[in-house]
Amino acid sequence: MAKYSISEVAALTNCTKRTIRYYVQLNLIPPPVTSGRNSFYDDNHVRLIKLIKKLQDEYLPLSKIKDIIDDKKNLNRYLKSPGKSPAGSPEFSAVRQRMIRVSISPDVEIHFKDYLPGTLKNKIEKIINFSVELFNSEGSLN
Repeated sequence: MAKYSISEVAALTNCTKRTIRYYVQLNLIPPPVTSGRNSFYDDNHVRLIKLIKKLQDEYLPLSKIKDIIDDKKNLNRYLKSPGKSPAGSPEFSAVRQRMIRVSISPDVEIHFKDYLPGTLKNKIEKIINFSVELFNSEGSLN
């Protein structure tokens, strides 16, 4: 088992020392082995941090990442197959979908998924047109 200082882990994972400590605080990764100046991290820490960064790149929030890490059965599967990502699983499929944002007024926006079936797109279009007309005629929410 390799032993790494926090600086070495930071370099290996392209992560700041502060972020590593934050991950420990959130229980996303276990604390370093021992404490103080003699503390060290191991390969498991490095793998977990790399997984966390990969999942963040796929727009998963830390709360979802923590759920994945807490589920030891699934976590082992993700760690053993680096190409396999939880974001591709049905549970997380909506996370990767692109959202469209339409500004109705300075204080109001409508968000919807980029890909919608035709009938739903028509309804969204009607909602947007109505909303724009409503805010242009009244000028505010009051």
